[in-house]
Amino acid sequence: MKDQFEPINQSTLFAARNEVLDLHMSESLEEYLLQIILATRNPAAYGQDLAAWLQYGASPGPASRWIAVPEPKPGWSNGIL
Repeated sequence: MKDQFEPINQSTLFAARNEVLDLHMSESLEEYLLQIILATRNPAAYGQDLAAWLQYGASPGPASRWIAVPEPKPGWSNGIL
């Protein structure tokens, strides 16, 4: 027997989303996620083996919802840290 779920109303959904957005994410985890995203966008910069494995990169739009993408820092080139 399948579980039956009640629909969630919009205000409950928005309240849950705000709770998630208020969660703290450590700087090291943000950095790790950013590196994964950047590696999928330009895999050759991280190694030819990675470039051979990946056909598509992560979209920066949805990714920016996971992490607060920092402003470029001195020494960054082509978006690669």
